[in-house]
Amino acid sequence: MKRYLNHIIGLGIIAFFVLSMGSCLKNNEYYVDLSKGEPSIELPLAAKYSNTPYGLDWNPDSITPFKIYVNVASVEKLTHEVTSTLDVDKDWIDQYNAEQDAKAKEEQQEYLDANDSHTDEDPAYPYSWTPMEILPDSLYELTIDGKEVSMPFDLTVPANERLAYADLDIYTGRFPKGHNYVLPFTITESSIDISNWKHLGLWFISSPFSGTYTDYSVKSGGLAPDLTGATISLSTIDQHTVEANGFLNYYSGSTTYHFLGDGSVEVTANSGGDLGAEVKESYSDPVTGEFYVKYEAAGAVIEETYKR
Repeated sequence: MKRYLNHIIGLGIIAFFVLSMGSCLKNNEYYVDLSKGEPSIELPLAAKYSNTPYGLDWNPDSITPFKIYVNVASVEKLTHEVTSTLDVDKDWIDQYNAEQDAKAKEEQQEYLDANDSHTDEDPAYPYSWTPMEILPDSLYELTIDGKEVSMPFDLTVPANERLAYADLDIYTGRFPKGHNYVLPFTITESSIDISNWKHLGLWFISSPFSGTYTDYSVKSGGLAPDLTGATISLSTIDQHTVEANGFLNYYSGSTTYHFLGDGSVEVTANSGGDLGAEVKESYSDPVTGEFYVKYEAAGAVIEETYKR
C-alpha cells in the first residue's frame, strides 16, 4: 500500500511540475505565441543571408537570369492578395560600404600594430575595401509576366499563395572591367507589415575563387574522414575572401578562405566559435581560381585541393 501511495504521489509531483513548466513558459517574458503573430512580407534570400549582399554567380559572356521573390510569412495562407513595392536602396549600400571600409581599415591598423616589422607593402597586409557601385539600369531588365517594369515596381501575392516574383535579366556580358557592381533591392511599401528581412543586394563579385568547384578533393588526418571528388560551392565574402558553409563531414559551421597578395591562403574554421585553424602550407592561382591549403583544426590535419 505504501508503495502504491508513493507511486501516486510521484505521478502527482511530475504532473504538477509539467503544468508548472507550461505556466512558466506562457508567462515567461521570452515566450512568443506564434499563432497570433501578424503576417509580414519579406525577401526570402534576405532572411537566408541576414540582409547582407548576396554574391551572385554570373556569366561574364552573356545574360545572367535571376528571379526576385517576395514571400508572405504567416501561420496560415492569407485569403486576400498582398501587394508590395520594391526599389533600389542606395542609402543601405552607402552604409554597408562605410561599415566594410571601417572594418578593413581597423584590420590594417591591427596588422601594423601587431609587429614593428609589419608594413603596408607586405603581402599579408589586409586589403582595402573596394566600394560597391549601383548597377546601372542599362545593364539589366525587369519583367513581370513578360511585361517590362522599371524601378520602383509592384509585386502582388495572390490570395491563398505565399510567393510572387519578377524576372531579372542582367547583361553581364556587357560589364566593363574594374567595377564592383551591386543591385540592392528593398521592400519600401506593402499592404501588410514589412519584415526586417527586406534588403537583398545582388552582388556581382569578380573574385576568381568564388563559385562551384567540380573536382574537390580532400586528404585528411586525425578524426576527419577522407573525401575525394565531392562538389562544393564557395560563396563570396569579398573580392579576396570566400566561404564554404557546412564544411562537409569535418564539422558543422563554415570555413573561410582569405587570399593574400603572395598567393598564400588564410583559413578560419568556425563551429560555434573559431577553431583556431593553423595553416601549414598553401598556394592559390587567381588566373584559374584553383587553390590548395593544408591546415590543422578540430584535432585533424586537413589537406584540400580545390579544382575547377
